[in-house]
Amino acid sequence: MPKKLLNSVSGVLRILRQFAFVQDTWGPRELSRVTDLSRSTTLRILQTMVAENVLMKAEKTDKYVIGPELWRLGLGLKSIADISAIVVPILTKYVREINETLHFFRYKDDKIIFDQIVECTHEVRYHVNAGVPYEIEKGAAGKVVLSFLSNDLSQKIIKKLKRDPTINMDELSKKIAETKQNGYSFTMDERENGVIGFAAPIFGTDNALVGGIGIAIPMMRYQAKDHDKYADAVRACAEEISFLAKPNRIGSISKE
Repeated sequence: MPKKLLNSVSGVLRILRQFAFVQDTWGPRELSRVTDLSRSTTLRILQTMVAENVLMKAEKTDKYVIGPELWRLGLGLKSIADISAIVVPILTKYVREINETLHFFRYKDDKIIFDQIVECTHEVRYHVNAGVPYEIEKGAAGKVVLSFLSNDLSQKIIKKLKRDPTINMDELSKKIAETKQNGYSFTMDERENGVIGFAAPIFGTDNALVGGIGIAIPMMRYQAKDHDKYADAVRACAEEISFLAKPNRIGSISKE
């Protein structure tokens, strides 16, 4: 990374730390002094942060205050951290009950991200990579997001998917309708051949989608008679986390 860019990032962090840990209102001269940045560098960084709505400039005092984008970023990070802390123990409980791999996933930039994964004890199991973006149109997790994300966002994604001639939109629409009706999604051979998927939504503040819980089962071990057991488990797990994700507990991370 170029030294000039590193210096810019360092300057931004120095300024953000003052707003986060010292006080929420600063003048450029004060910031320059406490951050050991030149006056010109401080002003340049402040102007950029104002342009990005990270900070706002008070007209009467010529001082800077925290902007809406910084609040949004802070709440988003807090939500992810908070929900991660409660997800793993609950996932572990249900993995012990059904002995299949469970994962917590969320939506970001039209992709599915698996954040927390608790593995089953079977030697043969399906692996997903935590933190790696996956296509939203494939698998049970994607069906949950497309089914329960806010209408504006889901329609925006579907509009993009329609441009891809390889996607069967009639089949996708059918799956979305089934997921909405059942309260969970069920897929076979979608993300990878030989894998069965179940997924259910997690709702947070204002019943906005926070993410979801998924089960991945190798088809060689799946039996149709156990369908309801898996469906009930994934819904119960998601509902338990949703209860803790309601107002005054955890905010939505997918509403914006």
